[in-house]
Amino acid sequence: EVAQRLNDSSPLLPSGGKEIVFVDDTRGNLQVMVMFFKGRGFNVRGFSSRREALEHLKANIANVGAVLTDLNTGDDISLEEFLEFTRLHPTVAVSICSGDEVRSLPVGVSSAYQKPLHLGELSQTLAPIVGKRSED
Repeated sequence: EVAQRLNDSSPLLPSGGKEIVFVDDTRGNLQVMVMFFKGRGFNVRGFSSRREALEHLKANIANVGAVLTDLNTGDDISLEEFLEFTRLHPTVAVSICSGDEVRSLPVGVSSAYQKPLHLGELSQTLAPIVGKRSED
């Protein structure tokens, strides 16, 4: 399944832009997402905990266009605590992903995705939000 996701033939998207921050405590999922999006030229950072991601966001929020966090990360910062910060920055699109169906979105969350994620579709959804891709 991972190899199939990496071999997705979705087209490369427009260049430069804001960063996408992924948060997933399953390192394999995180590595696949980061590799996939970097391979398509997106500016992307991956974190295995909300605490690490929050530290990064506090220092770099002006450069971030989108955040995608796993619903259940198992770290010591709850989703609500994480969202308290992101709500202060409404220009950053926040999405959650989960293996379970998400019936209602918490305040400050713009969308939800069910695992397994289709990375080609997700990249096409995020491209207009973050703008251009990196050139390196």
